[in-house]
Amino acid sequence: MDTLLAGLIQERFERLNEVQKRAWPVVASGANVLVIAPTGFGKTEAALLPLFDSLLSAGGKAEERKGIRILYITPLKALNRDMLERIEWWCKKLGLTVAVRHGDTKGAERARQANEPPHLMITTPETLAAMLVGKKLGEALANVGTVVVDEVHELFGDKRGAQLALSLERLVWRKKGEVQRVGLSATVADAETVARFLGGDRLCEVVKVDRDREMKIIVKKPAASEDAELAAKLHVDAEALGRLLFLKEIASKGKTLVFVNTRSMAEMLVSRLLKIGCKVAAHHGSLSREARLSAEEEFKHGKIDALICTSSLELGIDIGDIDRVVQYSSPRQAARLVQRVGRSGHAEHLVPNGTVIATDIHDALECEVIAERALKGSLEGEKMVRPALDVLAHALAGIAVERGPGPFSAQEACACIRRAAPYAGMREEVVRAVAEQLVKERLLREEKGRFAASGRTLLYYYKNVSTIPRSKKVRVRNAATNAIISSLDEEFVASLEQGQVFLSKGTPWAVLDVGEEVVVEPSEDLAAALPEWSGEQIPIHYEVARELCKQRHALGREGKGEGAQLFASIPAGDNRVVIEKCEEVCLIHLCAGTKANRTLGLALSALFSARFGVGVRADADAYSIILRLPHRVSASEVAAVLASIRDARGIVRAKMSESHLFKYRLTHVARLFGLIGEDMVIGTRAAGLLEGTPIYAETAESALFDYCDFDAAEEILKRIGEGKIDLIAQDVGRLSALGSFLTVRLRAGEFIAPIEPTAEVLKAFSAQIASKTVRFLCTYCGRVSYEKIEDMKGKLHCKSCGSPMLAVIGRQEEPKELLLPKNRAELLLRASLVEAYGRRAALCLSTYGVGSRTAARILARLHKDEGHLFVDLLEAQKNFIRTKRYWQAR
Repeated sequence: MDTLLAGLIQERFERLNEVQKRAWPVVASGANVLVIAPTGFGKTEAALLPLFDSLLSAGGKAEERKGIRILYITPLKALNRDMLERIEWWCKKLGLTVAVRHGDTKGAERARQANEPPHLMITTPETLAAMLVGKKLGEALANVGTVVVDEVHELFGDKRGAQLALSLERLVWRKKGEVQRVGLSATVADAETVARFLGGDRLCEVVKVDRDREMKIIVKKPAASEDAELAAKLHVDAEALGRLLFLKEIASKGKTLVFVNTRSMAEMLVSRLLKIGCKVAAHHGSLSREARLSAEEEFKHGKIDALICTSSLELGIDIGDIDRVVQYSSPRQAARLVQRVGRSGHAEHLVPNGTVIATDIHDALECEVIAERALKGSLEGEKMVRPALDVLAHALAGIAVERGPGPFSAQEACACIRRAAPYAGMREEVVRAVAEQLVKERLLREEKGRFAASGRTLLYYYKNVSTIPRSKKVRVRNAATNAIISSLDEEFVASLEQGQVFLSKGTPWAVLDVGEEVVVEPSEDLAAALPEWSGEQIPIHYEVARELCKQRHALGREGKGEGAQLFASIPAGDNRVVIEKCEEVCLIHLCAGTKANRTLGLALSALFSARFGVGVRADADAYSIILRLPHRVSASEVAAVLASIRDARGIVRAKMSESHLFKYRLTHVARLFGLIGEDMVIGTRAAGLLEGTPIYAETAESALFDYCDFDAAEEILKRIGEGKIDLIAQDVGRLSALGSFLTVRLRAGEFIAPIEPTAEVLKAFSAQIASKTVRFLCTYCGRVSYEKIEDMKGKLHCKSCGSPMLAVIGRQEEPKELLLPKNRAELLLRASLVEAYGRRAALCLSTYGVGSRTAARILARLHKDEGHLFVDLLEAQKNFIRTKRYWQAR
């Protein structure tokens, strides 16, 4: 070991720990290796110190150190910033250079890095892809000897991981020599598969700390609060208030990091905790970078008691020492819980300390199951990312740029691509089809069966370097008040249909129309409401759901303890599925995990929709499937259809291709292929034209991979067919206690705002219209006057000439223009309505979206009082908002 390095190790650590000692000889030998150790065990140094030693052994030979020698890749730009501070300490003292490069790096710094490449470059998968086609940096990459991938488990299962795998193979192809790969992770269930992902078709060793790190995890279900006044003030029930007060108590005892599963829950918790005097801030992906950095700094320096976050702080972003981690409601996965609790006690000698706050008895049982699995190290096995074709298209464009004027064949590209683990089985004809798609779009040129860059290739490559969909926000407009009430993620909007009810900010809304905006009206049907955060939810695995099912069944059978009576109301178990049919609601009690139940729900939806000729909606969570079916369908018929499913994949694929969600994903894939621009969307007709293309195939396969679990679904169907699972059909007058509980649990959010009855909506609408001031134009003398509607009584006359022919005009309308002969008929129609109906005409013509002809039709109904008039005006306004985009298009 280099003497200077040995001295620094003594200064920093006193001595190497177990993982660093075991990793050193493997890393130093140049072997590919996956290093697995708990958070805070110094994995970064385990990878870098032997690499620094190798660099220093080159002595003073400048040519041996030229260019970038080590690439350090992290999943997040924020991690890059923290990693720079950590690595810089070593590099400065060792005479090595280090730099960070990502999307926010300033132009001057980029130029400096290109002219004087550092020995160690910290970057992200996207920026590595961008660097590969750079002239100077591309040349500097030819000297890379080792690539370190931090938090490799975060990239293993998604398209960013596919991009990284292909970039590493392109780096090898460009360099014409191998590159050592070192992966770092704290939470891996299947080490061999992750090692294969990291190494591609090469051997990759695994160094894992055998001893489990001690970890404290307790599950608490706080008692309900008796402070009814405070509960009413915060719009929560007694149980939710009890949880808030418990959380406030924990936060008061030390720096607390609180994890939630959705962004909306983070905002709800923050808003209510602030009202009860708890100093907190939110941290999630929808906040600006500046807001996140501010929250991190406030927490780091003790200015706030707690930071309420989503997965945005799961990884090792430096926010200082953390006394305790709280998980609010089930973490849904043991691997998530280990990663999150590991943020506290962030050193080898400290003990991570976590509290899980359960929100109800079912949630408490789920939390107990997951906490036990976390403590035992029984983590969920994730699937490696599939061979994404849009990522492949981008890589082919990169290969073309790197090759310059020299064309490449599909066979040559395939030889490189197949070395990446996700693409190991890639067929040459698929590579050719993807390249030919790019040729059709003039993003590549084809010359005698070989492919080369076109004039548009480089621009396409840089514009699409990120595989993360650029999701837009869609405004939600209340048709009753014409007010914007919130905004929703584009992906969630893609799942909405007319008539559907969803929750936003704790209030149920019924969808009237989906277009450039989502037009809604208040709903009182909370039981039918889909939470706006449903798309964010972490899926619960098959194994977790089955374990909870056993626990639930045991509690119900014993008849003791909280929840025993609830779980005893349905005799469902691991080998028994109960189907309850109550009026139009059919609830299937099946503990198979989120994705398996979603798969079976989609298949049942498709089969019943085909039978009735109308759409049948299915919703699913990890423990149940809910169908809305006609009364005449019995539970036994549902059981027969479930048992009859043979080709679940084919049925679900066809069903999914008809959905709004499919078109949303098709739009994003088409953008990544360069077919359409950022502001364009794929409609129904365009979707049909894309059938048979790699774009369509990628959309279908990626949707099935992300949303479904066919292995688990097929296993269930097989066990039903073999008689190993009994189907019990029950037609009931009312759902069982567990059925009712699960129905509300699936639909409702944590904090439900008071539902505004229709009468209250109408009252607010009428008050809004009646408070307006009307602008009149006298058709006789041309005078403009103003009068409040609430002050109008009897017949209305011009205050200047006394004429009853007053026309209601808009604020932006020009009186002289309206008095011209071409506008005379419209002006006289408005005036005649005011002469005939007085104040009521003013009410009509002051309502958004109600013109003179609509007003005439409404007033002709001769309402017995203004209350009935307002009912018609509210409906007219809603109808206009629902259809206005069609009028504007004419």
